[in-house]
Amino acid sequence: MRMYAPLGLTGSQRQPLTIENRIWGMTWTVIGGWAMLSLLFAIYWSHRTGQQQWAGRELGRRLRALSGIAGASVALLWLVALMPGPELAPSNDFLNQYGGDLRVVLQQLIFAIWLGVPFGMWGWTTWQYRRGVTRWITTAGGVCGVLWTVWKVTGVAVRYSTSDRIGLQSPISVALGSATLLLLVCGLLAGAIPAAIRRAREQRDYRRARRIDDEQHYSSAEDPVA
Repeated sequence: MRMYAPLGLTGSQRQPLTIENRIWGMTWTVIGGWAMLSLLFAIYWSHRTGQQQWAGRELGRRLRALSGIAGASVALLWLVALMPGPELAPSNDFLNQYGGDLRVVLQQLIFAIWLGVPFGMWGWTTWQYRRGVTRWITTAGGVCGVLWTVWKVTGVAVRYSTSDRIGLQSPISVALGSATLLLLVCGLLAGAIPAAIRRAREQRDYRRARRIDDEQHYSSAEDPVA
């Protein structure tokens, strides 16, 4: 919220975002993508090997490698900002204003990779290991996320190569981004809500059975007070 508050999310007047705020936003995207990929890869590995021990040596080595890639991506985001070039002043039309700058292109590509790959992996893993409506909804969300990323990369490439202005509120980008968010959240809820209801019913039935059992074994005549 601190980073994106200048956009008016807190009720204040909309202000241009600084390059530092933008890099921080990309940094958290990398961290979120790393966390999601780590979890999904651990799930995939446990299914592939049949081992429930996620702290195995081989899996640990692969997860450390993924952590190294994520750390290098974050470092590169900040190092690119230090490359020689014109100062990138705060802007509300960032890509149109600075889309011809190679530094911005590199940052956008790093951002897009850590956005699209976790979305795609999320959809693929769900398709592999889940069944029912959750499988279809979440996979559709993952596909929309990948398409959204491809569209964003295409827009950055077109802006850099042709210098054409691109719409900040592209209908295709907004539609794909909204569909990604809606489908993935609905996919999570479609899997979580039935499980929560089932657990609640099991706990209710267990308490009822315990109460009946207690009534059968501890009559009032056996009560020490009586």
